[in-house]
Amino acid sequence: MFSQKTSTRIIVKNLLRAALAICGALLVVYGTSVQIAATTDSIAEKKTASLFLQKRSQFLADLRLELSEVGTNDAKLARALPPDDNISEFLKTLQDVANRNSIQSSVQVGLPAPLFEKETVAVSGVAYTITLGGTVVTLERYLEEFEALPYFTGISNINISSPSGWEGNSSIAVGALLYARQTNF
Repeated sequence: MFSQKTSTRIIVKNLLRAALAICGALLVVYGTSVQIAATTDSIAEKKTASLFLQKRSQFLADLRLELSEVGTNDAKLARALPPDDNISEFLKTLQDVANRNSIQSSVQVGLPAPLFEKETVAVSGVAYTITLGGTVVTLERYLEEFEALPYFTGISNINISSPSGWEGNSSIAVGALLYARQTNF
């Protein structure tokens, strides 16, 4: 019935069919794995984009909140950082505080020195020394008003020389730093 030749043909035919089926299955598996990899990459990109957008949305919400807090106070902020090439208004304010507290004063101002730059703002420091003549009580009142000044300034040291005791006139030296906007930024 079956000859060896016919049997060999049938076996070879079945082997070729099996090889083609295996190749087809491998192609389907490869195509599916490529699709899975592409889908995985797409999902990862979408997740990254989603996280980025979520962070960006949170940043914008925080910025809106901060801007609403600032509101019309931006003029106060601009005044708090006077230009470093014209601090005359600040010096006048210091003199007015001294006059209101019946204390003699003189101010020595140094040159502006750059402190830091951040995006659109560059800040310099202007060192100054206030020499005051008065009592400890007038100094206390002066410092209370100094603390309420609408400027970014800070005291670094205070030296009090009181030859006639705390109750009498004293010579007071106050070292401080005024933060100012750099004009040549």
